[in-house]
Amino acid sequence: MGTIRQPGTATAHYNLSGVMAGIDVPLNKRVDVGMAIGHSTLYASLGGLAGQVNDRTNTVALYGRDGGHQGAYLSGQVNYGWSCVNVARNALLGNTLQSISGRPAEQIMAGTVELGYRIVRWTPYVDWTGIRLNQSAFTETGANGFGLTATGQSHAATYLTAGLRYGTRFHWGWGYDSTISGWLALQHLLSGANTGFTAALVGMPTASFTVQGQNLPRNTVVGGIACETQINRTWGWYLNLSLARARGSTTSQAANIGIRARF
Repeated sequence: MGTIRQPGTATAHYNLSGVMAGIDVPLNKRVDVGMAIGHSTLYASLGGLAGQVNDRTNTVALYGRDGGHQGAYLSGQVNYGWSCVNVARNALLGNTLQSISGRPAEQIMAGTVELGYRIVRWTPYVDWTGIRLNQSAFTETGANGFGLTATGQSHAATYLTAGLRYGTRFHWGWGYDSTISGWLALQHLLSGANTGFTAALVGMPTASFTVQGQNLPRNTVVGGIACETQINRTWGWYLNLSLARARGSTTSQAANIGIRARF
């Protein structure tokens, strides 16, 4: 769950739940590769008349790492996801609220390459991330033609991140092992700040305009802490707390809790 705020746009409160399963394959003492599949459900409520969003996403990921427990390492991952989004919002027409709904579909492709150096418990790192979003054509219904219609469009963004991680393990008195970690990083947007897309009103399909959303900030400071506890050889639980802050009071707060099983 989390909250995203940016001046000039509606505040978004969201809840995300999901499940992911994967397999890791060690090729030798230094190289590991793996694959994972996942399904998630996102529910977001937006301030004002912006409405609600319900998103269901399926994801396939491939990843790998070359490096030992100490010293330099290189890791990377690629993800592909496809989503079905249900949008419900309101339009104020005169003195009457009219309901609008739509079902756009999206495809998301992302890749990350990370280079770092582990020094005992500290890990300075730098990574590059590229994201591409393909949005299919959609037409909203309701409000007597005041919904949106848009053709299929794409948006791409790239990031460069430099940061520092810290991690340590300790043994509880009840027989549990826990890992406590924290991170602090500066994320710089290289391209893709403008997230607007071209659309028109259903009742006036030839009069197109640009729909503006929450533009991506150029520089963002991100940080967080995490705790993972292994209950036995199979089961464990984890808790992550994170905060992102950008110039102009753009903030994102998130808390994640879950259960992990290893076989």
